[in-house]
Amino acid sequence: MKGLNSMKNNIVSTIVLVLVWGQFTVHCLSKDFRKSQTQDAILEKDSATREKLKRVSKILNEGNSFFQKGNFEKSLEKANLAVNMYPTAPGYYLAGVSEYKLGKNRDALVSLKKGTDIDPENEQILLTLGIIYTAEGKNEDAIEVYGKLESLPVKDKYNYSFKKAVILKNQGKFEQSYETLKKIPAKEFAFPAQLNMQLGDAAVQLKKYEEAEVYFEEARKNDPELLSAKKSASITRVASALENGNQAMRKKNYKEAVSYFQTAIQNDPKNPAPYIFLGNARILTGDYEAALKAFESSLSLKPDYQEAISGIAAVHYKTGNYRKSVSVLEKAISLFPNNAIYQNQMGLNMKALGEPAKALVYFTRARELDPTFAEPVTNLVFLLIAENRYKTARKEAESLKSESEKKQIISFIDVSEQIYEGDKRLRQGDTKGAKVFLRKGKESFFGGTFRLQCVRKVVFHFGRSEIFRGKFQKSSFRK
Repeated sequence: MKGLNSMKNNIVSTIVLVLVWGQFTVHCLSKDFRKSQTQDAILEKDSATREKLKRVSKILNEGNSFFQKGNFEKSLEKANLAVNMYPTAPGYYLAGVSEYKLGKNRDALVSLKKGTDIDPENEQILLTLGIIYTAEGKNEDAIEVYGKLESLPVKDKYNYSFKKAVILKNQGKFEQSYETLKKIPAKEFAFPAQLNMQLGDAAVQLKKYEEAEVYFEEARKNDPELLSAKKSASITRVASALENGNQAMRKKNYKEAVSYFQTAIQNDPKNPAPYIFLGNARILTGDYEAALKAFESSLSLKPDYQEAISGIAAVHYKTGNYRKSVSVLEKAISLFPNNAIYQNQMGLNMKALGEPAKALVYFTRARELDPTFAEPVTNLVFLLIAENRYKTARKEAESLKSESEKKQIISFIDVSEQIYEGDKRLRQGDTKGAKVFLRKGKESFFGGTFRLQCVRKVVFHFGRSEIFRGKFQKSSFRK
């Protein structure tokens, strides 16, 4: 088929790519077709084949003309006539692009793949395949096609690398995307500003904030009118400060975290999110007045910000102002009835106000609204334990997703039940029976089955076991 390879020049199309926030969007496939010139291919064949190729060339030129005029039904008809007479890559390409224009993507893929069977490195066919795969959401196939295109000695190879990188980034494969983008020389790429924007975006996702700032600054230099570059640089500084603050929080360096979160706010004072981080850090430092101010500042910037409302309610709860916390949450629940966090917070307040029945309702509702939310389940379990409903508590604990947490809580249920049974027998005057149960509870706790930092001192003494249970429950309710 050597002579036929020259026929890939029969149809020359120009793909117009418009760059929109780092992605090329195909507006149209080419109408700039040339007449088929297949003399070399024809000369290499026998007389019968030469005659077929001449007719195929003529038919394809007619099909190209119909395509240019937007008559895709007729161009498809001519393409099918041509490939039935003699299969060629240009014939399958015309069939594929015509089917694509008619919205027949599956048929187009079949035709184009037949074209690649004849000419595996046909740039036009491969590019059209990539476009259709992307439109169909077949990202892995699109990546493979663009990977092949970037390996070919073609003029637009870096465009294909860029397209591949954007798809990788959209898939969350930031490291691969970043490495692909870095291989594109900015001086040889038609859109250096967008290249640097994509590099900066990928760097942010990889938490390479200093590199991201450099890329965004380069993008601004490439295109001074590119407002998104300046905004992205600011966002990167905020993200960097928030990440550093979160790291400090994990290390329990709360004052250091406060400093980072304040830096984030200084970089973007109209962004409500950093105020939430600051408020949470302030709570952990015990500065409730400053925490309340941070949450209120966030809410003033975004009046329906659910996290800010939750933060305000949490501050009132922490300071013992349970009625005020309930008032805030009641208004919030009327606006956001499906917010599981609000329901859980209401349960905590009801527990603190001595209304366990209402607390149980709120914890149950929170669990139903968000089955993945562990805190209301844990709170519900401790509430049931407080009421000596151990069987129901075990059933609720079994729904926890975290195996380690589940094991720990079930161990506590076992210990609590042993202590309860021991106390009950002690009150009945059965000292011997009480000792058996209390000893089992003590062995379970100290034997390694159960460990919780919140219990500093446990008193296992006849008549005093409620100290253990009470201290644990008080410190274990999850906010």
